[in-house]
Amino acid sequence: MKNYRLIVPIALVVFLILSWFTLISGAFNKNSQYEDLLATARDFAGKKIAKYAVENYRKALEIEDSPAIRQEVADLYKSLELHEERLIWCEQFITDFPTSPEAYDSLLDAYIIDEKYERVFDILEVAEKRSVDSEFIRETRNRLAYLTKLTYDTYEDVGVFSQNRCPVMNDKGLWGYLSHTGRKLSRFEYSAAGPFTSSGFAPVVSKEGEAFFIDKDNDQVTEIDERFARLGPIVSDVFPAEAKDGKYYLVNRNNEILSEPYDFVSSVNSGVAIAKSGTQWVRIDTSGVPISGQVYSDVVLDDRGFFNRNERYFAKEGDLFALYDIEGNIVGGERFEDARLFTDKGFAAVKKGGQWGFVNVEGDLVIEPAYDDARSFSNDVAAVKIEDKWGFIDPEGKLVIEATFDEVKDFSGKGTCFVKIETKWRLLSLYRLNR
Repeated sequence: MKNYRLIVPIALVVFLILSWFTLISGAFNKNSQYEDLLATARDFAGKKIAKYAVENYRKALEIEDSPAIRQEVADLYKSLELHEERLIWCEQFITDFPTSPEAYDSLLDAYIIDEKYERVFDILEVAEKRSVDSEFIRETRNRLAYLTKLTYDTYEDVGVFSQNRCPVMNDKGLWGYLSHTGRKLSRFEYSAAGPFTSSGFAPVVSKEGEAFFIDKDNDQVTEIDERFARLGPIVSDVFPAEAKDGKYYLVNRNNEILSEPYDFVSSVNSGVAIAKSGTQWVRIDTSGVPISGQVYSDVVLDDRGFFNRNERYFAKEGDLFALYDIEGNIVGGERFEDARLFTDKGFAAVKKGGQWGFVNVEGDLVIEPAYDDARSFSNDVAAVKIEDKWGFIDPEGKLVIEATFDEVKDFSGKGTCFVKIETKWRLLSLYRLNR
């Protein structure tokens, strides 16, 4: 019995030693096999024989999978210009290793080479959501931030984007509306069309010369008043209207005239409009009453017919323009030969010394005058004219979209902008916001 008790522990020890030896031996053999497969794979790769190289890589990965070896296979496909095989491999790479920066780097590079930029930005978006980062991801995001594409549809004339809609004119001289993606939102049936405002309405003129407002469903929402030939944008139920005798009035949604006649009246913003009588301009409130005795010899209007944005406007009392706040006080000490109204919270374009630069809302020059013409910043980019072509700069003054266009409008919040090439207007879109 004593011998039995002694034999059992010894047997257990021997069993554990044999098991350990078997385990170590198996691991050694697997590692040896793994290294042999990699060596064979790399040998075939060096000879540019993709089939057998990938076959051995796959066998090695069955033993031990890793991003580094996956990357080797992706690089092999790239070196042999096997683009379709590389894309398939890299898509699986990112599926199996969803947080590996190497997987994203490989797939991004593959799609960039194939110029499939919609997928590039899809992958960048996924990487951001998964908090995956790498130097190549950052470099790609910065390098392609202003990559653009052009639609094929062309138009004879265009307005500006407002409320994600833009009026455009077709080759028959009729106006309709497009979305920021270029999708048609209405029939082309108007002889004139203005911008939508936050009211949800836009002014149009029918082919018969009738002026009225439509909503975003393209339905008429105001009664036709035969006194008026054209209407301006409506804000807080008040809008400017041009009578058939050429005089302008402020009018409410019930077609009640609120002001005396003027030679021009702007749209209302922040409770204020600007009106012209003879050679003088004066600010008026929503009931058409002049706000103060201040008069100007000229003012700056934007493409939609507004004279103030960000509670700022440009007006001329002498020979030069100054920047004013909504109360009529001069802001800053700079004076300008010309200016463009602010469009959003960015900088406004101003002309000084024959060249165009940019100021902030305090009237300080933030980009020195250096351009032949310019439009104010809109959604972090501004159009600038260099010699006879237009391009776009960022807030640092860096040219981010080359100057190749004959004329341009402002970028919408959705990353789209109309540009003119020779005699036709086309929609330009930033890939990162439109895919």
